[in-house]
Amino acid sequence: MTEQPRPIAPASAPASGSASAAEAHDSPPAAPRRRFGLFRRKSPVAPPVDAATADAVSVKASSGDPARAASGDPVTATAGAPAGSASIRPGTTTKDDKPVEPKDGRPAEPKDDKPAEPKDGKPAEPKDGGIKSDKSDSSDPLKTAAEPRPRKALPTARPPGAPPDPWTVFARTQDQQPGRLRRGLRATLRAFIHEYALLLYTACLLAVAMTWPALRYPMHTLPQDLGDPSRQAWQVSWIGHILVTDPVRLWQANAYFPAADGLAFGDSLVGYALAGMIGTGPAAAVLRYNVLFVLAHALLVIGAYALVRQLGARRTGAAVAAVAFSYAPWRLAQEGHLDIISAGGIPLALAMLARGHGYSLRHGFRADRRSALWAIGGWIVAIWQLTLGFSLGVPFAYVLGLLLIALMIASSLHALRGFLRYRREKKDRREVAVLTAPVPAPSEVAVAQPVPVPGGKNETPPGGQTETSPGGKNDTSPGGKNDTSTPGGKDKAATPTTAKKGETAALAAPAPGRTQEPAAVIAAGPRKKDETAVQQATAPGTTNAAPATATPDTTNAAAPPATATPDTTNAATATTAPGTTNAAAAPAAAAGTTDVAVSSGAAPGKKDEKAAGTKSVPTAARGEKGKPAAPGGKDTAIQPAVELPRTDVLESPPRKQSWLRFFRRPVRVQRKPRWNPLVGVLLTNVNILGATIFAATAILIAVPYIRLDDSGSRLDEIRFFSPPVQSLLIGPAESRIWGAAHETPRSTLGWAAEMSLLPGFVLYALALAGLFLSIWRLRHRLVLVAGLAVAIVFTLGTTFFDGRWTYLPLFGHFPASFDLRIPGRLMLWVTLLLAILAAGAVDDFVRRAEHLAAQRIPPWPGPWLRLTTLIPLVLVTLEGWNTTAHPIVPAQPAAMRTVPGPMLVLPTAELTDQTVQLWSTTKFQDIANGGGGFGAAAQNELRTKVAGFPDATSIDYLDSIGVRRVLLLSDHVAGTSWEDAGDLPVDNLDIRREDVPGAVIFYLD
Repeated sequence: MTEQPRPIAPASAPASGSASAAEAHDSPPAAPRRRFGLFRRKSPVAPPVDAATADAVSVKASSGDPARAASGDPVTATAGAPAGSASIRPGTTTKDDKPVEPKDGRPAEPKDDKPAEPKDGKPAEPKDGGIKSDKSDSSDPLKTAAEPRPRKALPTARPPGAPPDPWTVFARTQDQQPGRLRRGLRATLRAFIHEYALLLYTACLLAVAMTWPALRYPMHTLPQDLGDPSRQAWQVSWIGHILVTDPVRLWQANAYFPAADGLAFGDSLVGYALAGMIGTGPAAAVLRYNVLFVLAHALLVIGAYALVRQLGARRTGAAVAAVAFSYAPWRLAQEGHLDIISAGGIPLALAMLARGHGYSLRHGFRADRRSALWAIGGWIVAIWQLTLGFSLGVPFAYVLGLLLIALMIASSLHALRGFLRYRREKKDRREVAVLTAPVPAPSEVAVAQPVPVPGGKNETPPGGQTETSPGGKNDTSPGGKNDTSTPGGKDKAATPTTAKKGETAALAAPAPGRTQEPAAVIAAGPRKKDETAVQQATAPGTTNAAPATATPDTTNAAAPPATATPDTTNAATATTAPGTTNAAAAPAAAAGTTDVAVSSGAAPGKKDEKAAGTKSVPTAARGEKGKPAAPGGKDTAIQPAVELPRTDVLESPPRKQSWLRFFRRPVRVQRKPRWNPLVGVLLTNVNILGATIFAATAILIAVPYIRLDDSGSRLDEIRFFSPPVQSLLIGPAESRIWGAAHETPRSTLGWAAEMSLLPGFVLYALALAGLFLSIWRLRHRLVLVAGLAVAIVFTLGTTFFDGRWTYLPLFGHFPASFDLRIPGRLMLWVTLLLAILAAGAVDDFVRRAEHLAAQRIPPWPGPWLRLTTLIPLVLVTLEGWNTTAHPIVPAQPAAMRTVPGPMLVLPTAELTDQTVQLWSTTKFQDIANGGGGFGAAAQNELRTKVAGFPDATSIDYLDSIGVRRVLLLSDHVAGTSWEDAGDLPVDNLDIRREDVPGAVIFYLD
C-alpha cells in the first residue's frame, strides 16, 4: 500500500509549526528512563488528539503563548499544525475519509473517542468555539504529560561574609588574544624561518665561501684577471651613470671614441643598472662588481633549487642539484665573465613559470596550483635575464619558444581529448535518458478533444462518438449532458463535480479573476514511439474550463472545450481510459484566439520541437480523403502550433541604462566549462603578453648590435672555439681537485679556458644512477636523456656534422657582436639536465633510507643515516672548490680625474685598455681606448697608427679621429714602444707638452 500524499497546508498556517510537527512525528520514540539506573519507569503516553482538540490547542498556542509555539515543544508543535497538515497521526481520518497508514507498517492505536465526522470536506468545529480559557487545566492529558516539572535554580553568588571560594583558582580563564604588534612580529619571525628564507641565507653564505677571497678586499681586487672584469665593471658604472644624467646616450659610451654604440662591444649588462647608480669612481666600480659576482653565484643556487623543487624533488635532492649546477668545475673557467656567471635567472624563470602553470614532473598539470602572478613573475625574470646579454639570452629564447610550442601542442591535444570525451558522455547521457524514460500506462494516455471552428459545428469524427470510460459516452450535442455552448456563441464554464468517496478528485477550476497555469498533457498512444503533448496557454484575464481526468471506476464529468470567441482563448484537454476512441485536438484559429500545442518534454517558449524528441505538427489541416477543410465544415485535424510570448508576472520592467554602468564592477557569471582546459584563458593571455614583451625587448636591445660592422669572421671563430668530445672530461686549471690532474690533457685543447667543460664526475655518477633509480617516471627520464643528448651536440659546436645541422643553423647567422662564437657556453644546459637527473637519484636514495629507518626502533633516521644522505652534497661541493686568482687593481692616476676628453691614454693594449676604461669611471670623459673582442679590428688599427707617437703620422691620425689630448702614463710605459715618448722634443710637431705627477699630457690643439 502506497503512502498517501500529504494535504497542502493553508496559506495562513505558519511553516515553522508544520515543520516542527513533522519532526516531532518522524522522530523515534524516546528511550525508557530508569530510576537509580536499575528500574525502568514507563513514560506517559499522550492519548490521540482529534481535529477539534488540535485546533483549540493551536489557537491557544498562537494567541496565549507565542514563545512556546516558536520553541521545540512537541505539544505546541503538534497542536499548532493545521488540520490536514503533515502532523496527522496514524489512525486519524483525512479529508477524503481514508485512514492514514503509518510509515512503519504498524497498526494505528485504538481510540476511545471517535472524532467528529467532517462535513463538506471541513473539520467539525469545537463546541466551545475553539477557544479555551487561559487557566491551566489539570485534566488535559497532553499538558500534563508534556510539561516538565520546573527545577529550582541553584545559587550563583556566595552569601555575604562568606570566604572566597578556593576552587576558583582552578577555573578556566580566557586566553588573551595577541595584539597587532605581536601578530606582526610572529609573522615576521615565521617568514625568517621559511624554507626559501633559509635557502636565501644558505645560498649567500655558500657563495661567500666558494668565491673567497672575493670579499676579503672587495675594493681592491677582481676575480681571475684584470681584463674582462675591469671592462664589465666599467659597463655597469656607465649604465648607472648615463641613465641618471642622459638616458638617450645609453649606447654611446665614452670608450672606443669615436665609434658609435660603444656599449654594444660586449654583453650589455643593462639588468644591473640599479646597482650601477650607487657610487662613483673606480673603487665603487670594483666593489660593485665583487658584490654582483658573489650574488650571481647565490642566484644560481636559488634558481636551480627552486626549479628542481618545483619539478617535485625533495629538499636533499634539490640542494644537491643546486650546488652541482652552480659550482660545476667548468664554470670556474668563466669566473672572469660576469655575463656568463649571471645565469641564475634562467632556472629561476623556468621555476616561476612552472609554478604559475601548476606543472611538475611528478604530478603534471594541476589546475588548483595555477597562478597568473607566478607566471607574470617568471616572464619578468626571463626579460631581466635577456637584458644581461645575448650570449646566454639567445639560447634561453630558443628554449622558451620550444616550451611554448610544446605547451600549445599539449593544450590542443588535451582540448581534443576533452571534446571527444564530452561528446561521448553527452551521447551516453542521451542513451540513458531514452532507456530510463517512463513509459506511459494505457490509463494515462490522453486524447485531445476537438475544438470547434468559428462558423462550424462541433462534431465528433465520423463513425463513432468519443468515449471517456468503458461503456460511457460523451454527448457534445446541444442540450446534451455536457452542453457548454449557448446560442449566443458565448462560453459557459463547466461546473466542477464534487469528488465522491472512492473517486479521484479532478483538478480544481481556478478561482474567479485568476488564470489557470498551462499544463502539458500526453497525447500519444501506447504504441507510438514519439510522445506529444498539448500545452494549454491562457491569455491573462480569461478563464478556461478545467480538464477532467477519468479513470475506469469513475464517470467523466468534465466539460468539453467551449466554443472559442474572438475575446477568449481556450485549450482544453481530457484524459481517457483504455479502450476509448481518441479524437484529434484542433485549436481554434479564430481572430483574437491562440491555442498552443507543444511536446511534453519541452518547456514554454521552446521553438525547436526536434530537440524534445517529438514529431512536427502538420502545417495545414486536412479533411477526409486529403481534401482541405472548408470554412464552416467539419475540421477535426490537428492545427499548427503557434508560440505565444512568455509573460512572467514576477519580471520587473527594464530599467533605464545609466552612464554609471561603465563604472560598476561587472557581475561574474560562473559557467561550467565542457572540459577543464590545460592552461586556461588567463594564463594563455599572460603567456602571449609575456612572449610579446620578451621579443620586443630582444629586438630593442639588438638594434645597436646589428648596427655594428660585422667582421665576417664569426664562422671561423665558431669552428676554432668548438671543443672536442674529450673536453667533457677535462677540468679547468682553476679547479682545486682536477686542475693539476688534468694539466696534460688540457694542453691538447685549442683554447683551454673555453674548452674545459667538465661538469663533475660526481654529477656524472649521480645522473647515471638516476637513469635506473629515480623518483622521476620512466618517460620523464627518457625525455631528459634525449634533451641531454641534444644539448651535448650543440655544446660541441661544429664537431658533429661540421655544425651544418646542429649549431650553425641556430647560431651561425647572428652577427659577431652577439658573442655566440663560443659553443662551449651551452654547457649550462647540459649541467642543468644532469642536475635534474641526479636529483631524482638522490631523492630515491633518501626515500629508501627513510623507509629503512621506519622499520627500526625508534622509527626515525639516526645521525649516521642522516649524514649518509648528505654525502652527495658534500662531494659536489668539493668538486666546485676553486683556486681562482684575485689580482689587485692598479691605482687610478691622478691625471685621469682632471684631464678632459677626447683623449688617448698610452700605453694602449688589449689588457691595459680595459683597465683604462675602469679608471674613466670618475669623470667619464671620451677616450679612444677600449678592449674586448667585438671592436678588435678598429682598436688594432688605432694601436698600429700610434705606435710611434709622438710623430707626424700618429698626430695626423689622431687629429683625423678627433682626439685632442694624449695622456702618457710614465709609470706604465716600461717595456713598451712609448717608453721614451716623454723625453722626445715636440716643438717641430706643433703640439704642446705638460708634465704632471706620474704622467705627461700632450695637447694636439
